[in-house]
Order: sequence, then C-alpha cells, then structure tokens
Amino acid sequence: MAAPLVAVLLLVGCATPQGERAAKPEADTAACAPAVPLPPRVGGPFVWRNPLPQGDALLSVWGFAPDHLWAVGDRGRVLRYDGAAWQVADPGPREYLAGVWGARPDDLFVTGYNGKVLRFDGGRWWDLPTGVTNDFNGIWGSGPNDVFTVGDRGVILHYDGTCWRPQVTGTTDLFFGVSGTGPTDVWAVGGRGNVAHYDGATWTTVDVSAVAPDAHFVSVWAQAPGEVWLAGTGGTVLRLHGGRWTRADAGTDALLHWVWGTGPKDVWVAGDGATVRRFDGTAWRPVDPGVEVPADPMGGAEHAVRGAWRAGPGETTVLVGDDGLIVMGAAEALHTARTGPVADLYAVAGAWAVGGGGSVLFRDTQAQWHPLPPVGRETFLALALLADGRVLAAGTGGVWIGSARGWRHLAVPEGVPEGPVFALKAWDRRAVAVGANGLVLAFDGTAIAGEALSALPAPGGETLFGVAGAGPDDFVAVGAEGAAYVRRGDAWRAVPIEGGEDLYAVSDAGVAVGALGGIYRMEGRMEAGAWRTLAAPGGFALNAVADDSGGGAWAVGDFGAVRLVEDDAVHEVDSGTGRTLRGVAVAPDGRVTLVGDGGAVLERAPVPTGVKIK
Repeated sequence: MAAPLVAVLLLVGCATPQGERAAKPEADTAACAPAVPLPPRVGGPFVWRNPLPQGDALLSVWGFAPDHLWAVGDRGRVLRYDGAAWQVADPGPREYLAGVWGARPDDLFVTGYNGKVLRFDGGRWWDLPTGVTNDFNGIWGSGPNDVFTVGDRGVILHYDGTCWRPQVTGTTDLFFGVSGTGPTDVWAVGGRGNVAHYDGATWTTVDVSAVAPDAHFVSVWAQAPGEVWLAGTGGTVLRLHGGRWTRADAGTDALLHWVWGTGPKDVWVAGDGATVRRFDGTAWRPVDPGVEVPADPMGGAEHAVRGAWRAGPGETTVLVGDDGLIVMGAAEALHTARTGPVADLYAVAGAWAVGGGGSVLFRDTQAQWHPLPPVGRETFLALALLADGRVLAAGTGGVWIGSARGWRHLAVPEGVPEGPVFALKAWDRRAVAVGANGLVLAFDGTAIAGEALSALPAPGGETLFGVAGAGPDDFVAVGAEGAAYVRRGDAWRAVPIEGGEDLYAVSDAGVAVGALGGIYRMEGRMEAGAWRTLAAPGGFALNAVADDSGGGAWAVGDFGAVRLVEDDAVHEVDSGTGRTLRGVAVAPDGRVTLVGDGGAVLERAPVPTGVKIK
C-alpha cells in the first residue's frame, strides 16, 4: 500500500518554542546491541505477473552509480538495479521500508517502521537494533559512522558505528526527511511546519512560519552549508539562501514528497499525480515523467513519485513511487522501467481480468498478461466466462459481452433498480448478475429471440455483492448487512448470516466472505440455509472467494490478505504484496490468480498432478 502520508502528517505534539535549543541526549540511553545477521527471505507461493518487476509502492531510492541502484518500499520490498534490469532483493523483514542511504557500495543502510534499520555489507543483510519501536521515515549520513534516522513522535537517532543514540529534539511532532552536508550541518523536517537543524552538538528548532504558516514538510535537501531546500504539502517549496528563507513557486499545488538536486541550477521536486518540476536557476518548469496517470473513478492511489536519485547535471535520474513506479533516463528524457498497466483490477476469470477505466487484460499461452483496448471509461467490477469463449463484464455502466474481437453493451430492462452491477456468475451460455438496491438480472445466450438481459424479481432491497451456485435456477446471492438469498426455480428464500456483516462474495460451494474478514460456510444443501462461521469478523476486509478442485477455497482482501479454507480450517497465506486484492480465480490445474489495486496480478503456478494444494 502507499504511505499513510496524510494521517501521519497530521500527528501533532508538544514542541520546543521556535528557535530554542534542545538539551543534549544522555549517553546511557544508547542502543549498542550487536548487529544480527538476517536469514535469507523465504518467498511465498505467489509471483508478480503485472506490473513488472513488481507493483508494491516504492518509497526511496539511492544510487552509487547509474548501474548500481537500490529502491525500497512497502512490505520490506527491496529492489536492486545492475545496469541491465531491476531485481527483487528483499532482505527478509516485512516492515514498511521508507528510506535508503549508502556510505559506499558495500555499506547500505535502510530504515523503516517499528524501529527497523537494516544494513547491507555487500554480501549479507544485518538487523541493527535501535532500541525503539518508532516508525522511521528517512535516513542520511555523512559516513558509515555518522548516520541519522528520523521518524514519528519527534524521534531522531544517531549512529556512530557502534551505538544508536536518541537525540533530544524538543518536539513530539513527526519528522519525515533528513539531509545534511556533514557531521555539523544536518537538517530534519516534518509535520506541522517542523524544521530542525543540528550543528554537531544540539538540535535547534527553526521557525519558517513567516513564509509557510500552514505547511507540512516531507523532504529536505541540504545543498551546501546555508543553502537548503524544503518541499511538502500544497506544492510548498522553501529555499534558504543568504541567511533568508523564501518561498518558491514551482507551478504546482500537489503534495511534494521529494526535493533533491545537484546544484543551485539543477533542483528537482516530485510528488502526487506523477508531478515532476525542475528549477534551472531561473525558473521552474514541468518535466514529463514518461508515465500516464490512469483515471481512478473508484478513488485509489495518488500515483505519486515518492523518492528519487540523480547522478549529476544532465546525467541519470531515477524516480520511484506508487504501484511499483520506476522512471529512469538521462537529463529530462525519462521513460518508465516498469512494464504493464496499473489501472485497478476488480475481477478475474480464466485468462481475463477487468477493472478501472474500462481496462481489460488477457493472459497468453506463455503466462504473460497483456492489455487489450479499453471498453469505454467505466469501472468493471465483475467478470464471467461463457462456454463459447466469450466473456461478460459488468460494473458502473451495466453489462457488456465481448471477446478479443470486440465488445457490445447489453440493454438493461426498464424498471430495474439503478446502480452498479457488482457480481456475475455464468453457467454454459447463461448467467446471473446482481448489484445495487437488490438488482438481479438474467442473461440467456441460448434464446432464440437473441441474447438479452431480463430482470428477475428482487429478493429484497439490499445491495447484493456476490452470486454463485450450481446453475441459473439454483444459486445464492449475498450482500449488505448479512443478506443472503437462495433461489431455486422461481422462488427466493432468505438465509441471512447472523451478525449483519456485509458479505462481499460467495463461492459455488457456499463459502462466503465479508467486509470485516468473516468467513462462513453454508451447511448441507443450499435450501438448508444454515451458515457456520469458519473465521469470525475482526480482520481485513475479504473481497472475493473462489473454490479449488481440492474442496477448499481461496479468499483475498485488503492489504494483500489471502486466506486458504480447507475443511473447517482457515490458513493465512503470503500473497507477496501489500496491495488490496479484489479478485481471485482458481484454474482446474491449480493455478491461482490474484488481482487488485495498481494493476496487480499475482499467480501461484499450476499444481502438479497428485499434489494437494497447501
């Protein structure tokens, strides 16, 4: 997931009055425990198929040379670039990694949440115990024995090569960024206008309220002693020059996550909406990042640039950010190094996936996913395969039928409830769709009069989010406030789930999942109507569920949640991502495909014959 920046920036606390110097920390508070070697990370069963090399948010990047780069981000993600390709090089911990800085090619520091600081010696990763559990947001050093990391609640730690020592900052406001020119000139910035300077002995709060009274700062670049740049909310850019702070107009009101440069005539800022601006010493102008920001009518990520590195004037520039964004190039000729579409995906069936902005993806025989021309600009929320090879897709704009050759919109009968279609289920060439306000539609691809949608009587007024079952005359629909209805023939029967949890999906075998992470199984035949709780509500939302050939079921949800249901047991499975997952499909050969936000497609390979899915 992307950094919870807005919430973090609003954290406030008690601060030292502006301009006052904080007391020096006590030496006996230092954390001097030896570094702990990290075992190799054991990957989960799922691998990224789109985008590539991966789609989790990247928060920071550091380079020793254009062919030796490191990027870090969500779920302990670490990528390394060798001049030819980006490779996943995760060290092991799953903490959110927010900052990276290197003293030399064989000495890399990475900082993150829960007090985590990692160190790479060129061959192995080490955990450096810090003695605290604060969430760290940035890291910088002048050398391997002079490293600063900053984080929430006003915490700044200093590493002298042996011990981490807390610095007294005089504030409990968070710090987000840190930069310096040497051991006696270090700057840290954060929320609520928090700016502090370190002179090698003490930290001093710096008042910039006269030029930026309402700003929260996210990034700082110390160009030289007395020459400093800050960036933050609302497109705020401040410059310290000649002993005076001034506000620069970078031509944007976007939240800026990063400021850096190579000199006074080469300063860059970047942030939300893939915003990139460059200052040439005279004026600010936009830089094309070489990526398209997809429309997101359902309200998703900000498609932000969150970190960057630049080798020198006119040399290699690297930007990283949301959805695994990686942009590279010389000077301002930038291009994406991430491949694959990043519109949110909401449903998958067989070799098809659909999502926001009318996006349609198709998997070829080599297991590679490719975008097809979008179908309108609506958001597709549901997908079903027909026996003749065509597909039905539905969402905010009704129901469509199509194939790789083209799509056709199906007219909705008059008088049916208005609103999105949330789920589809097909049997042979017939299908049922359910949606807002009790909407239930039937599709008959065998009708002599031609293919069309017809309305079925609504079982109730609740919004229905899921549908599954044995056939078009024998299925169950689930929805808001625990609503569940079984339809056999022409009759409906209410079989609600106790507790009233919104049910987001149901499988053919009668496994239902909900908005609070509840998992339920319908006992016996559907007409029995008895639900048994397999996992009580209280976790991440589960958005989709699909049966497997071994009698179990796979459920997926928010923050990369994956649950495997086997008999009465529910197992957590590592999805390999922190993205919200919204669709799941299981092929007859055991291949499990997950789709979700940011165009995420992850797959578990087909299971060899005779091997039970675990």
